Amino acid sequence: VVAAMSFLGVRYRRGGSSSEQGFDCSGFTHHVFETSLGLTLPRRSRDQARAAGLQPVGRGQLQPGDLVFFNT
Repeated sequence: VVAAMSFLGVRYRRGGSSSEQGFDCSGFTHHVFETSLGLTLPRRSRDQARAAGLQPVGRGQLQPGDLVFFNT
């Protein structure tokens, strides 16, 4: 969460994946997870939701930093 907060103010850009040019949602999660956790997520949200090895978490067990996907 701290790593993500460092990008406050970076503009939204569809297809964006850098702090210089801007991020879209999946570009942002891809970047933050890779730079802060060393976890390489796929670039697109659809692919992130289907990535192998990710653990499903119940709604009552969500914590800051967990990714939530809808209509997958």
